[in-house]
Amino acid sequence: PMPTTLNFVELLGEEYNGSFTKDITIGSGTSLNTYYGISLAELFTQGVLNAAETDKMYLRAWDYITNGTEFFYREYTNWKNNEYYANSFLVYSYKEGAGEVQPYDRCPMFDGANILKGMSVKNVLSLSVKDTALVCLDMAYDRFDVEHDGEINLSDILGLVNMMKGSQTYTVKAVSGTLTDIPGTVLAESTLEKNGEEYILHYGDQSMTIASISIKK
Repeated sequence: PMPTTLNFVELLGEEYNGSFTKDITIGSGTSLNTYYGISLAELFTQGVLNAAETDKMYLRAWDYITNGTEFFYREYTNWKNNEYYANSFLVYSYKEGAGEVQPYDRCPMFDGANILKGMSVKNVLSLSVKDTALVCLDMAYDRFDVEHDGEINLSDILGLVNMMKGSQTYTVKAVSGTLTDIPGTVLAESTLEKNGEEYILHYGDQSMTIASISIKK
């Protein structure tokens, strides 16, 4: 995919949240589990994501795995057809049967009612389809904040979803709704700082609390 618009999972708001149920095999029986998270169908309805049925979705995960002796991170990529992603979710919590809701420990997890066992993707870092992309900033900091100082290069995120083009001009939307045009050469040298629940873009000698980014047409 070649996205022209990038949004961030943590900044979407609760209006895109939803749930689905799925029968899970437990021993010789089954449990009707309920999963809660961000509905991709709602993101498509509201125009946050955009795709035709023929467009495949590209997923990246930054997963914590083991080889039996050591634990380490590994980037994992996967393509999904429309039948898998159209009604899927980014899952953050679940409950077994009538039990209590509990957090999912490797979230966000790409999953859905019609996704077969083994086809879900845990620790989703980014997804992109057609001309839109979505990045999980929590996972992005795990991936790119090697100094553990709460700051990463924005070019790493834009490069991740195939949006880093120095010759382009970008329109950055602030949380306040203000739109600012920034040359790609400037944005390539910018950083994104995590400050509590906010993400502050530092570019040149200026800064703003970021909401989304798009390539200016």
